[in-house]
Amino acid sequence: MKLDSLPGGVSATTQATAPLDSSQAVTGNYYYGELYYVKVRCILGTSSDRKLLGWLGLGSKDGYSSYIDPNATPPHDRVLAVQWVGLATDATPPDREQPSHDAAQASTPKYLRALNYPGGARFLGGSGNDGFYCYWQEGDGKGGPGGTYELTLIPVPDSNEFLVRRYSDNGPVYTYDDYYMGYWKSGNEFEITFEFIPTASFSAKHENWMGDHNATIGARHLSEIVIPGSHDAGCSQIRRTLGNVTSQTQGLEIYDQLMAGSRYFDLRAWQDTDNIWKIYHGKDWSTVTLQDAVDQLSTFLEKHPREVVMASLLLEDQPGVFDSKLKAAWELVFDKLHPYHLNSEDQNGSPRDFSRLTPNFLQSLGKNLLLFSWGQAQSWTYTNSANQQILASPWSSGPGTHMDLDGVFLDDAAATAQDIYGAYQNYTRPQGACWILHTNTPWQFKLAADSLYAKHFRNTPPLVAYFKSGSIARPKANIINIDYVGDVVNGSNLVEAVIMSNL
Repeated sequence: MKLDSLPGGVSATTQATAPLDSSQAVTGNYYYGELYYVKVRCILGTSSDRKLLGWLGLGSKDGYSSYIDPNATPPHDRVLAVQWVGLATDATPPDREQPSHDAAQASTPKYLRALNYPGGARFLGGSGNDGFYCYWQEGDGKGGPGGTYELTLIPVPDSNEFLVRRYSDNGPVYTYDDYYMGYWKSGNEFEITFEFIPTASFSAKHENWMGDHNATIGARHLSEIVIPGSHDAGCSQIRRTLGNVTSQTQGLEIYDQLMAGSRYFDLRAWQDTDNIWKIYHGKDWSTVTLQDAVDQLSTFLEKHPREVVMASLLLEDQPGVFDSKLKAAWELVFDKLHPYHLNSEDQNGSPRDFSRLTPNFLQSLGKNLLLFSWGQAQSWTYTNSANQQILASPWSSGPGTHMDLDGVFLDDAAATAQDIYGAYQNYTRPQGACWILHTNTPWQFKLAADSLYAKHFRNTPPLVAYFKSGSIARPKANIINIDYVGDVVNGSNLVEAVIMSNL
């Protein structure tokens, strides 16, 4: 099994098959989740005493599941990229339901599918007497699991790992014969844990792309640079069961999205019943707090002064509102990010000249961040906890401002890459202002089992082709909003294609 690589020897995730056909997914009522590589460990004594065995993959005997070389880094021969497949019986987002993400993971039986299994995707099932051996089985031939095993997960405390159970009999997964895995313990076998790591974590990094290409883009206005962005940037984990179908938009945390090359962040927060501001999507809670997002942005901005980042903030679905409650959330943001942010007004209340904003100009001021409000913004001064006077002055967005956040967005779950491109062609961009091309499409009832990841998987390769051919390019293209930043689909990395279109 040969896995592709990007230029420069950086490995890219490769899926050997592409069965995420919308009609099959809906007809069978199965959703298809994000892709992971899985670290396999065993519990030697107590749950805190665990040993790394390797990566979940294909054993030397055809079809048998095993753990591969603990010193390897995926992608790697015989290490499999897997995804959860399940029944989307009720994917309806509730009114701010608040179970924990781990509880949602543990409570839902689902199937584990290896998408890059040689010769076609297979599911983790069993073989031998009573299905004793863990075995990669063929599904029903239509992308569904057929007669393979439903699995459930039990969170391991104080870790990112899960115990794996066969749903039919709650049978644990154990080591077997120092190499394979089984659903039965006869002697000194050890129970196994799985840690699911997004495949995007192993794709190419573009940590310093703006600084590295400063000679080309440094003097360009921000509206003249093609910039990868993160749609609903804080939604890498959704608390509700099946939130991964309807509302999960990212696989990486915000800092890792920055490292992958994203430079625009769509942030939306709501104050929870515990008074903590938390990221949300629609009516679904993320596990990420607004403070988490701010801290990760701050860490990156401090380390990367030549990388210019833009972010927009929507609070409680109230664009343009700056009452005392919402101002408190903005102040949480400015407390940490004000050293990097160029305010829209100066200390005298005079508006800044947006037309001067280039990477070089921002660098000359020691700034590398712009924060945008949804709708008209306000400016005010407050005293922070360190008794500093802070001017909070975000930038406005909307008609007649410096940012068109709506730009091109197709509110249609069935929209294809070709539809997105057609809308892009018909859009008239604002002169001298930034604008967003949204490459994401929404979840809707009419395609209830069609997960946001499945849409990303289908649309990414043709969208990359539009960038590589120059069909989507400067001087029209600007901010490109992306789901699953850093994820590579059959060798197609949309973030990378966007960056390269500047050169």
